[in-house]
Amino acid sequence: MPATQGIDVAPTGQEIGFGRHRAGAVAAVARVLGRAPDAATAPPGCPLAAVAWPRDGLTLYFEGRDARFVGWRAGDGRTFPGAPRSAGRTC
Repeated sequence: MPATQGIDVAPTGQEIGFGRHRAGAVAAVARVLGRAPDAATAPPGCPLAAVAWPRDGLTLYFEGRDARFVGWRAGDGRTFPGAPRSAGRTC
């Protein structure tokens, strides 16, 4: 479930927090969603890199050479009802 400081992994109580390296964050979210991301692109005009699961409406954003997790956007809310729409830095 997307959360304000990263992504909460319910019901474990664990979190995929902002600042985590891209490989670890993507692998953890892929385990939670049950599949690898569908896309890994930089949105036009955005200084951040993005990794997306469009079918789930989730996009993660990464920044810098070390590709740290800095934000997420949760699409239309069907997959994560009641969750915030975004947190951190996004495009």
